[in-house]
Order: sequence, then structure tokens, then C-alpha cells
Amino acid sequence: MASHQISSRPQVARSFVFGLAVLGGLVAGGMAQTTHVVGTGGTYATIRAAIAAATPGDTVLVNGGTWSESLVIDRGLRLVGRGAVLRGSAFGYDISIQSLPAGETVVVTGFQADGTANQLDTRVRAIDCDGLVTIERLTQGGLQQWFLDATNCAQLQLSGIVFAGARLDSCTTVMNGCVLDPDLFDGLYLTRCRVAINSCSIRAGLGIFPGAGIAATDSELALTQSTVTATGASNPAIRTTRGIVLLAPTTTLTPTGNRPPVGGTAAVAPFHFASVTAWTDGQRLSFATAGPPGEAFLTLLSLPQPVTTTTYGFAWIDPVQWGVLQSGTFPTTGAVPGLLNHPTLPPGLAVTIQAVHLTPNGLALSTPAIVAAP
Repeated sequence: MASHQISSRPQVARSFVFGLAVLGGLVAGGMAQTTHVVGTGGTYATIRAAIAAATPGDTVLVNGGTWSESLVIDRGLRLVGRGAVLRGSAFGYDISIQSLPAGETVVVTGFQADGTANQLDTRVRAIDCDGLVTIERLTQGGLQQWFLDATNCAQLQLSGIVFAGARLDSCTTVMNGCVLDPDLFDGLYLTRCRVAINSCSIRAGLGIFPGAGIAATDSELALTQSTVTATGASNPAIRTTRGIVLLAPTTTLTPTGNRPPVGGTAAVAPFHFASVTAWTDGQRLSFATAGPPGEAFLTLLSLPQPVTTTTYGFAWIDPVQWGVLQSGTFPTTGAVPGLLNHPTLPPGLAVTIQAVHLTPNGLALSTPAIVAAP
């Protein structure tokens, strides 16, 4: 993104007007081809049948019910649950997102794990995906949570999920507002990954199988506004093998015993960077931008784009088609909230919000947030 574009943008009084205009254009341009309805008021008896009938760009909308199915998604679809429950099975994965082509987007949002006694955690897999995979608003049911296994994902966004654990291998990932609350061992396993973690709570298992909150091997890990907690007699909050760990001052690491907060051989550096969180109830887009006090920023809105390496950091927004939601200076108190009323969005339509801020060393991009309509 060119610097002259940033300096020419309007200030706070007009930012929301531009953001609303851009969002209206995104609605018009982001309409799904067809919505396939499952459950109440629908024409499909199973989610699997609706997915089989869908083509790239379509939406599968699941209205209520408890579903015991193994779902495979291999093309750009929006899978949206409204009061729907997925029941975990003992074999394989309950949702498998695989071989997603570059330029296509999968959205999975709005499902609850089954809270029936003696049910298993619901398992999600993303493997060999060149396109964007965004998974959000997967909620806990009783004691049952979600487990994620992701391998070879070029662009993975996780938001608002309660995990019993997660393993990521060779993925570029952003985690926003997630909770990792495992029963056993480490909470989050990373191998050969680039991961930014914002506003998350991560701890290790309890009982006789404690561990570190995060175990990272050959990975680049950045954390802000998050807590990572070890369990047991003597464990670091983050256990590493090579790689690098970047820690914003808003991150809290709690080891046990006399262990350091970050153990192992990774390089550790303080790094105060900006972040964005966002969510929508279908009518109001709420967002908050946080960053180093005193630095100027703009919060930008666009449709999701393939992640791009720039001189300012990783860009998840469209470099041309974007609008300003917010502008200002980061206060000493932290985040700057914003609210935008918007027209009803198509179920599963995803937008990207990312901030650019002026640091002493020049411009920098924040961690992004992708939010999907419920």
C-alpha cells in the first residue's frame, strides 16, 4: 500500500461514512450465488447433501438441530450455523477442509459443540489449503469443546473459538479472541508456522498431564493482549525449539516453578505492535484497534485478499479496494473502540479489518481480523 494513499484519507468525522459506503459495495459484490438451507425451513435433510450441491461462492445455512455428520469441504463455501450443534464422532474429523484452491475462501461459523454427557470434542481439520480458511464463533457445549488440526494452510484465521487444543503445522495463522483450555499436555502446538495471537487465553492441561501453554518448533510467534499459562510443577509458559517469539507488553506469561516465561532455544524480543478485533451481530459491526500509545493509525476495511508480504508487514486487505473505518492516535489506555451500523449482510460474507499505524521506523500493518456475518 502506497504511503500517499494513507495521508490523503479523511479524518474521524468522515471515516464512518466512507466505511459504510465501502461495506455497502462489499455486500453488493459479495453476494453468494446460491444459499442451500438445511434444517428448519430448508430443502436438505443433511448438511453433507447441501455441501455436495453447492458450488464455489455458495452458502450452506444450517438452521438448528443436532447433526452427527462427517463434512468435507474442498471448495470455497460458506458454512453457517444458526443454533446448530455438531456432535463429535470417535472416527476421523467432523469437519475437514482440504485442498482449497488459491483465490477461494471457506468460512465456517456459528456452530456449537454437543453438550450431551459422554460426547467427544468436535474435531476440525484444515489441510493443504492455498486459499483463505476462516473459522469463527465455534462455541462450547457443556464440557465439550473443539479440537483443531491444521497443516499446510497459506492463510488461516481463527476467531471466537473455545478449543480443547490445537495443532498447527506449516500455517500462516491469526488467532483472535480464542480460548485454549485442554485437559492434557500443552494447549497449542506449532511447527514451522507464522502465528499472530491477539486477545487470547491459552493454558496447558491440568491434573497429572500438565505442560506449557504453547509449544513452538521452528516457528515465528507474535503475541499481544493475551495470557499464556503453564501448569504442573515446573514448565515455561511457552516452550520453544529454534524460531522467534515476539512479545507485546500487553501479553502476560505465567510459568510454573522457577522456569522462565519462554523456555528453549528461540530468540525472544519485545515488540509492541498494533492489533484489531472485530465482530458483527448482522446489523452492527463492532471493532477495536489497539497499539503503541501515541502512534497515529487508520483502521481499514476490505474484502479478504490472499496474504501478501509487504515492507509494512503481512497484508490481508485488498491493496486497492479499501475504505477507512477509523483514524486517530492510540491512547495510553489501550484500544480504541468503533461501531458501524450496516445493512444486513449475506450469511457468511467475510470482511477484513486491518490497521496501518505510524511507528518511529515508518508505517506498519497490524494483525488483521476477519469477521463473517451470522
